[in-house]
Amino acid sequence: MKRTLLFILAFLPMLASADDGDTFTEETVEGVTLTYTVISESEKTCMVGDKYYLPIPTTRAGIRRGPDEEVCQASGDITIPEEANGYRVVRIESYAFNQAAITSVYIPNSVETIGIAAFTGCADLKSVRLPVQLKIIEEYAFSDCKSLTSIDIPEGVTSIGDDAFANCIQLNEITIPSSVEHFGHGVFWNTGFTSLPKLPERLTTISNSMFYQCTKLTSIEIPKNITSIDDCAFGRCPISEIEIPTSVTYIGVAAFANCKNLTSITIPNNVTDIGMNAFLGCSNMKTATLSNNISGIREGCFKECTNLESVVIPNGVKFIGKWAFGDCSSLSSIDIPETVEEIGEQAFTNCSSLTQLFIPKSVVNFKINKDDNWWQYSYRSLIYGCNNLKSLVVDKENPVYDSRNNCNAIIETASNTLVVGCVTTTIPEGITTIGLRAFDGFQDLTSITLPRSLNKIEVGAFHGSGFHEISIPENVTFIGDYAFSYCNNLKDLYCYAKNVPETEHSVFRYLNIEDITLHVPASSISAYQAVEPWKNFKEIVTLTDQEDDYRPMIEDGKVWKVGSAIGISDDIVKMVDYYYFDGDTIINGKTSKQMMFQRYVSPDYLDYDQSKQPSLDYVGAWYEEDKKVYLYYKGQQSMRMMYDFSLDTNTSLLINNDLYLVGPRQTEGLEGFKGIYRDVMFCANEDQNTHITFWLEGVGGIMGPGVNAFNPILVDPQPQFLMSCTVGDEVIYLNDKYEDGATPVDAEAKKHRFDFTHTIKTKPKTRSEAEEQSLYGEYNNQLLDIRLNPLDDTYLVRITNESDQVVYEKNVNAGSIVGLNIDISAFAKGRYTVTMENSNEVFTGEFETITTGIQELKDSRIEGLKSIYNLQGQRLNTLQRGLNIVNGRKVYVK
Repeated sequence: MKRTLLFILAFLPMLASADDGDTFTEETVEGVTLTYTVISESEKTCMVGDKYYLPIPTTRAGIRRGPDEEVCQASGDITIPEEANGYRVVRIESYAFNQAAITSVYIPNSVETIGIAAFTGCADLKSVRLPVQLKIIEEYAFSDCKSLTSIDIPEGVTSIGDDAFANCIQLNEITIPSSVEHFGHGVFWNTGFTSLPKLPERLTTISNSMFYQCTKLTSIEIPKNITSIDDCAFGRCPISEIEIPTSVTYIGVAAFANCKNLTSITIPNNVTDIGMNAFLGCSNMKTATLSNNISGIREGCFKECTNLESVVIPNGVKFIGKWAFGDCSSLSSIDIPETVEEIGEQAFTNCSSLTQLFIPKSVVNFKINKDDNWWQYSYRSLIYGCNNLKSLVVDKENPVYDSRNNCNAIIETASNTLVVGCVTTTIPEGITTIGLRAFDGFQDLTSITLPRSLNKIEVGAFHGSGFHEISIPENVTFIGDYAFSYCNNLKDLYCYAKNVPETEHSVFRYLNIEDITLHVPASSISAYQAVEPWKNFKEIVTLTDQEDDYRPMIEDGKVWKVGSAIGISDDIVKMVDYYYFDGDTIINGKTSKQMMFQRYVSPDYLDYDQSKQPSLDYVGAWYEEDKKVYLYYKGQQSMRMMYDFSLDTNTSLLINNDLYLVGPRQTEGLEGFKGIYRDVMFCANEDQNTHITFWLEGVGGIMGPGVNAFNPILVDPQPQFLMSCTVGDEVIYLNDKYEDGATPVDAEAKKHRFDFTHTIKTKPKTRSEAEEQSLYGEYNNQLLDIRLNPLDDTYLVRITNESDQVVYEKNVNAGSIVGLNIDISAFAKGRYTVTMENSNEVFTGEFETITTGIQELKDSRIEGLKSIYNLQGQRLNTLQRGLNIVNGRKVYVK
C-alpha cells in the first residue's frame, strides 16, 4: 500500500510550465507520496511540503497544528530526492513532517534550509542524514523527536533556531561545526547530554536556555572564549561542579537556577553582572565566592540555597536585592561591606541559622514593599523567620538608621520608626512607629514591651509573633491591617489608649479573637464595646490601677540629672551628675542594664580639678521584675532590692532593725511629677512617723537612682537631690528650683522664655480659662524646653519653620509627663512656630534659633577626641549628628 503526504491539492503530470507556489506530488523510492511546492519557476527550485501560512504556535511541550488540521501520515523510512519532477529540492518547508511516524529521513545535498517545526513531534525518528549544502536549521525543526540519539550537523550550517532540538530526550551525541554563528534560545532544552558537546570556537555566548533542564548533564566544560552565559542557560541541570572561565563577563537570569547538585561556585573577577535568580534553588551549594567587580547582588541570586554556609560579598557591591539570600537556612553569618547602599526587601528572609547581622554606615535605604496584598507569601520582612538572630546592629556612624541603646533593631533615625526588629529587640523609648512588617514571622518572639512614646503600629508589624500577651501604650492612635494576625498564642491584650485606636478591618485576622481577653481603661470600656473589631473580643474588662498606670524604672534612653546640695551657691548648682543605662550584662543569669554616671563640676567649686573634668564612672547594673527594682552595685557581690512598687498600702518593712511604712499609691501633690508615687515613712514609735523619702514609679527616689533613705547603696559625701528624669525628649520628673551651673554651656546660650497663646475650640475663651491653662517654653541655641504642668490630655506637638515645613512632630500625653526637652541644635537659623493641639484646644508659641559660638564640622572626625557626650550627659563612642560635647566644648556635626 502506498503512503501519501498531507496537503495533496492536485495530481499533476510532468510539468512543462508552472507558476510559483503551484504544488505537485511524487513518490519516494520507498513508495511514499510527497507533496512539493514550486519556489521559483525560473530557477526550477521547489521545497518539500505545502506552503505554510498560518501563525506558528510556540509551546515548549511541542509544536502542534490547529485542531482542525490533519497531521502528516507518512511513516517508516523516507528518502527525499535531490530533484522532483524537474525541480531542484532546496528546502524542507515548515511543518512538512509534523508528528509523522517516520523512523529515518535522508535529506539530499541540494537542501539548504530546514523550516520551522519541519520534523517536530516525530517521536519515532531515530536517524537523520543532513545535507552538506545545509545552511539554516530553523526554530523547532527537530523538537520532540524523542527517539533521536545522535546527529551530525555538517560544516556550512550558520544558524540553528530556537528550540531546534528541544525535548529530544535521548539526544546525547551531536557534531556541531565551527561554521555555526548563531544559536537560538533553548536549542538543546531537555536533551539527553551527559556532558557538554564541543561548541564552535567562534561562539562567545551560551544562549538563553541553551541546555536548560538537561537532566543527565552532570559535568560541563565551558569553552575559554565564552563571554556571556545567558538566561537559564544551564537551569535545572544536575551539574555537580563547574569552572567558569575568566573570559566570562556576564551571567544571566537563572543561568544556573535549580542546579541542585552544585556544591560550590567561584565567579571570576571579569564578571561584572550576575542576573536575578542566577543560583536560585541550588540546594546543595555550600560556598560561593563572588567577582570583585560586580556592582550588586540581584534579586533572588542565592534564594533557596538551603545548604549555603558562607558567602563573601566583595567591596564595591552597592546593593543587595530582594530575596537575594532568602531561604538560605544554613547561612549563620554574612559580612556586608561598607560599599552597600541599599538592601532589598526579604533579602535575608528565612535565614533561620543567622545569628548576627551588622548594617554598615553606607546602607541608607531598606526597600519595603507596600503593596496592598503584602500578606501573600511573596511579601515578607527583611529577616522574616530569622528566629535565631540575636544581634542586629547598625553602625553608629550611619546617617539614616541607628540601633540606639543596644536595642537590636534597625531604626529610621529621623522619623523614630523601628523598621526591622528581631526576637532580642528591646524597643527604646522615643520610638513613635513600629514599621511595616517590622517583626513579621517571629514565632519565637514570646514577649516585647512597647514604649510609651509609641503612637503608630503599621501593617503586619507583629504578624505571626508568638507572644501570649501584649500591652499597647496609651499614646497609640493607629494600628494597621494584619498587625497581630496569626498571633495564635495571644490570650490577653492590654490596651492603655483611652481613645480607641483607629484600626483597619483585618488587624486581628486569622486569630481566634473570641478566645482573647481585652483589658482597657475603665473610662473607655463602653467605647471599645461599640466598635469593630474591638467589640468581638471574648471579654472586655477594666485594667487594674497598677496595670493602668505602672511605669517601669528600667527604660532605654532614660537619664537622671542629680545635683549636689553642698555645691549650691546663690541657687546655682556647682556639681551635676548624669546617670544613664549603657548596654546589657548578665548577672546571676538575669539580663541587667549597666549604668554609668558622668560628673560635671563648675570651676567655681571648691574641689575643682580641671584634669579630672568631666569624670566618668561605672555605677553597677539594674534588674527589674514584677515591679521590684534591684541594683548590683560595683562594690558588692549581690543584687539588693532598691524599690518594691508592688507593695500594698501600709506594708511594713523591717530593715536593719528599723521599721518603715509604705504609703498608698498617689497621683497628685508632688511638684514636677505626674505619675504614681509612694510616701515612705520611718516609724519612730507607734504615735510618731517621720517622713523619709518618696518612691516615684519610673523614676526611683527623689535623691537620684541608687540612693534610698534606708538603703543608701551609693554613698557620697554630698547630699543629693534629683533635678530631672527624662526619657528621650520627654521629661517625667522636673525640679527646676536650682540653676545648673556645672554642665558646660556656651556664653551665648542663655535661655529665652516665650508664652503660648491658648485657643479653645469648643467654646469661647474666657480670661480665667486662659490664665489657668497658660504654658511657657524656654530655648537657647541647643534645647527647647516646654513645660506641660497645667495640662492633662494627649496633644499633637508640631514645630514648623518659616516656610511652614514640619521639622518636629510627636503625640504626647501631658497627663503622664511634665515637659518636653527637644534638641534644636540642628535647626537652621530662623523663627519657628510650636503648636500643641487636640480636639478641644490649641497652644501656639514662637521661638528663634541661633548657632553662633558652636564649632561646626563637615565630617565626623576631629583631632584629639578624648571624650564625647550628648546634651543629656550620656557618653558616646562617636560623634552624632547635631550638637555634641567634645572635650568640654560644644561641637555641631552636620
